[in-house]
Amino acid sequence: MIIEGHSLVLDELDRRYTEPLCKASSVSFRELKDVKPGLVHPLSLNEQRLVVERTLQQMHDHQLFAFVMLEKSSSNLIGYISTYVVDWPNQNTEIGYWVATPFTGKGCASEAIVLMLWFLFNECRLHRVYATAPSDHQQSRHILEKLQFSLEGELAEARLINHRWQTITLYAMLAKMYKRYHATYVQTLLNGNYPKIKI
Repeated sequence: MIIEGHSLVLDELDRRYTEPLCKASSVSFRELKDVKPGLVHPLSLNEQRLVVERTLQQMHDHQLFAFVMLEKSSSNLIGYISTYVVDWPNQNTEIGYWVATPFTGKGCASEAIVLMLWFLFNECRLHRVYATAPSDHQQSRHILEKLQFSLEGELAEARLINHRWQTITLYAMLAKMYKRYHATYVQTLLNGNYPKIKI
């Protein structure tokens, strides 16, 4: 499955993306290690294979959704976005994402989140989507605030990152909020065109 936006395409994760993911995350390790729990060194190719295989099994079991971000003009892999395990009975899930360092600051994360929200609310009929950001990481918080996610609060010292307890800020988007903002997303981030899904 592919979700096509303005400058990005989200392509469903599969094995052919293992090596490009490994390379992109290694290039971005300095930034990712401060926000991704458990990332203490750049992943080897074998370690990345294990991560991909585990994720593919969870996708097969309908536990989560995972996509690579591809630059539309070049088809280069520039990042990754996924849900965590979906709480289907309560129709909610958390999303996580990263953009390779050479492509940060270009609106890629914002567009990827908008495409993912469109998929989760319109195709999966979820009620609530949430995301977290380190409380001291202004860039991550700014992305979610710019997209009108509601600030729900802080979780004090909730993650252990690089041997340091990290306080995280919780943001959420409800389906009714998404309906209010989606037209603005389309105009400002997708050049007036609605996302397209290709199976």
